Amino acid sequence: MKKQTDPSSIEFLFAKYTKGEASASETADLFRHIGENQNDAEMNNLLAAELDATDAEPEYDPSWELPLKKIKNQYFQKPALSTQKPSIKLWPRLAAIGAAVAILIIGGYFLTAKHEIVNDYRHLTAHDIQPGKVVQP
Repeated sequence: MKKQTDPSSIEFLFAKYTKGEASASETADLFRHIGENQNDAEMNNLLAAELDATDAEPEYDPSWELPLKKIKNQYFQKPALSTQKPSIKLWPRLAAIGAAVAILIIGGYFLTAKHEIVNDYRHLTAHDIQPGKVVQP
C-alpha cells in the first residue's frame, strides 16, 4: 500500500479532493482509482472516515420536522376526485345569452336600417336677424 504523501496514492488524492485543492488531473486520477474494482474496500474506508469527521450542520433545527412532514404529505397525497359536477345556476346563463342577443339585434338594426337624412336647413334660418334691422316685440 502506498503512503498518504505519495501524490498518486488514493488517500492523498481523496484528501486533496475533499479539501477542494485537487487539480483537474488529480481529480481524474482519483476517479480512475475509484473506477478500479480493486480499490472498493479502501474507498469505503476513506468515505466512512470522512463522514465520521464531518460535523452536522449547525443550522439544522428539529422544529422544522413537523412542517416539513406536513408539506411532504400534502405534496404526495393524491387529490380526491369529485364525482359531482360543479353546478352553475341556469338564470345567469340565460340572462347573459339574452343580453348578447339583444345587443346583436339592436346593432343589426342600426347597421341595416335605412335612415333618411333630411337636408332642410329652414329651421336654422327661421329666426335669423338681418344686420341693421330692429325687431319690435
